[in-house]
Amino acid sequence: MMRVLFITLAIAALATPALSADRFSGYYNRECGTRHVCDLRIDRTGPTRWRVTWEPFVWRGDSKPVCRREFSAQIGGPAGTFIDGIAHGKVGGGLVGIVDRGLGKLEVRTDGGCAGILMGGTYEAVGD
Repeated sequence: MMRVLFITLAIAALATPALSADRFSGYYNRECGTRHVCDLRIDRTGPTRWRVTWEPFVWRGDSKPVCRREFSAQIGGPAGTFIDGIAHGKVGGGLVGIVDRGLGKLEVRTDGGCAGILMGGTYEAVGD
């Protein structure tokens, strides 16, 4: 019985990316323009899926977000191909690409945003 359980777990581990290799989960931010700071929170919802929340704040403002965009992202590429280090999703009808740049940096590629603030750019991990 234990041998069957071990073999099943080993096969499952090979079939899905390791949780320790999660390149996206975390809290990131960047300056987005001269008046705003953009926060990006990414939480794992599955082996290859994440929930992404983007919020721009007025620099040294009242700590209330100007707006919020939430969407799901998943690893993949054309025709469902697995591409390590790249996730994609849709927000407001537009496409979003998230690329792992290493050393705690993510690049978000999109034309989306809100109130004249663009979501796209390079974000750095906050904290340790």
